[in-house]
Amino acid sequence: PKKRISIMPPSLCFARLVGLASGMPRLSAGASCLQRRALASRARPVDQGGGSSSSSKASHLRVKAEVEDFGRLAGGLLSRAMRGEKTQVDALGDKAVSNAIKAVALANAFGSQQNAAPIRLVFEPILTEASLDQSSNEIRKLVRLVVRPQQSSIFAEDHDFTKGGIYVPTSSSPENATTTTPAQLAKTVLGEWSRFAAPELRQATRVAAARKAAGGDQDASATAFSSSVQGRKKPPFLVAMGPPAISRGVKALAFVCADLKKDHLAGIPALIVEPRLWVRTKKATDPDGKDKVSRLMVFCLMKAESSKSAET
Repeated sequence: PKKRISIMPPSLCFARLVGLASGMPRLSAGASCLQRRALASRARPVDQGGGSSSSSKASHLRVKAEVEDFGRLAGGLLSRAMRGEKTQVDALGDKAVSNAIKAVALANAFGSQQNAAPIRLVFEPILTEASLDQSSNEIRKLVRLVVRPQQSSIFAEDHDFTKGGIYVPTSSSPENATTTTPAQLAKTVLGEWSRFAAPELRQATRVAAARKAAGGDQDASATAFSSSVQGRKKPPFLVAMGPPAISRGVKALAFVCADLKKDHLAGIPALIVEPRLWVRTKKATDPDGKDKVSRLMVFCLMKAESSKSAET
């Protein structure tokens, strides 16, 4: 008899690999919505290393560099998202930030498989200062993810991430001068986001800056652009692999989110981030060789106003 072969989406395949490494309960590609809800309902937001979570509208949890159970962490985020609630996730250090992002992406991998009402988790990254220990008054700089639910994504489930993205280098080097530090990467991201979300405004700002530098009329130049300005048609996204690159990408996005709230960038829509797990397979050139499999993190950017309906 012929064997039945089931094809699993890459995001869910990666989710299962993470689950195998963390002891997370495994669900098949054909698992029902009820089974996934049962898994999410059993998992509760937990502090992976010391903090506490509350049952208030904006729950708070902290993720450390060592995570005992990714399944429980991701399931807790998904459970709160399914109830329409937000979660503030704090992380300190590259590994902790990477773990927090992986948990949100893992929750997305399971949420996208719900047949009845697929749900997505998006976040706004913030760089802030807070005390990580209630018994100590020491203030530390950390990354905070404000995670909230969204019912849909502008990125298709089978979106091709092999081209058109912004690659976050795994290490700092002169060869990647424009994306080496979070601040430099933020400039690149802000430029691409402006090309997509407000191309006319971006062009007007650039013309005005050039005219002002040349001693011309800044106000006149601000209106000297055409509505036919060619912008970016598809939304930008970042691709990163490994804790240092993932952390650098999150910090750069936090800079961008903060900049978009400033007066001189008024008119450019704010953004939110949808993290996705992506498995990239490169076929071996040698007939006897093995395919090269890379597991990466993708930060999908979209307009923040598109998620307002999910907040209510």
